[in-house]
Amino acid sequence: MSRRCPLFAIFGPLILASATYADTIVLTNHDHLTGTIEQITPAQIVITTPYAQHLSIARNQVESFTTDQIRTAAPAATLPAATANTTAPATLPLAAAKPAVPATMPEQLSLFGPHWKNQFALGLVNTTGNTEETQLATGLDFHYFNKPHDLTLKFNVLYATVNGVVNQSVAAGDFVYRADLPALTPHDRWYFFAENHELYDGIKGISLRSINALGPGYYIWKGQKLTADIRGGPGFTYERYFNDATHTDANILVGLRALYQFSPRLSLAQDTVATTAMTEDSRMQLTSKTDLNLKLPELQRGMGLKFSFIDDYDNSSAQNQRQNNDTRVVVSLTLDF
Repeated sequence: MSRRCPLFAIFGPLILASATYADTIVLTNHDHLTGTIEQITPAQIVITTPYAQHLSIARNQVESFTTDQIRTAAPAATLPAATANTTAPATLPLAAAKPAVPATMPEQLSLFGPHWKNQFALGLVNTTGNTEETQLATGLDFHYFNKPHDLTLKFNVLYATVNGVVNQSVAAGDFVYRADLPALTPHDRWYFFAENHELYDGIKGISLRSINALGPGYYIWKGQKLTADIRGGPGFTYERYFNDATHTDANILVGLRALYQFSPRLSLAQDTVATTAMTEDSRMQLTSKTDLNLKLPELQRGMGLKFSFIDDYDNSSAQNQRQNNDTRVVVSLTLDF
């Protein structure tokens, strides 16, 4: 009799461990530093981490901080910025009255600089016995954020063979650029976007699909834990199939992006893009990806797990004698760099 071990029994303790509290600094590029805050001055914050010892962070690079000494998440603006003529008050030692709290999550700083957050993901399944099957899902994500610029580059590949025969393969590249438009709102809600999506889909017989669009976007929520924005605008789609048939559409694109940060260790992300042809509203494509990211610094600095649910809908694929909808569940090992 086979015995099955529920996923929660494996990963539940890791998720519950994310609730462990420690001092945290959130940088303006959304990186998190976790450890023990030692000093706060008008010019900098000093934090001790187990992986980099003492770090001095300039106040203009700090978006907010949380400490278990004063239990607050105060924006950097609450203390005056340091100037050449400032007679700065004495530093505020936070750790003097309490023992140092060990960090629970040493964060991975970006290899390309403080404004970059990048991730490599690899999911692999191999089956032997009655069927020889190999499935490989890999992704490479680059994210640059430095106001007013926000750039996302994503590359994903799905490859599978059954008994030595390739039965499905998908390759996709996504480029999305956003630029804040502060002139339209004092709260940085509006932005301009331009994007491009490239797709090769061996499952649906698409040798190339290129979607391009530009227009305005709006942040419907900007908070400490939740950020969400929606965008929309005109564009066009070019498709070429394996049988050399081609199709071009002027379209309307709508995109939704959301991120909820349960803790510095655990986050949930949603990214959806839908296009509808202007001339044939029956032609519609939609790609939705939901990611649950769990950081595992206990294994290796920057290491983590990603649980992904992907839904690709294309009602024009019926013209190529393929099903409209494909869904995939992928579990990947990730490395932030």
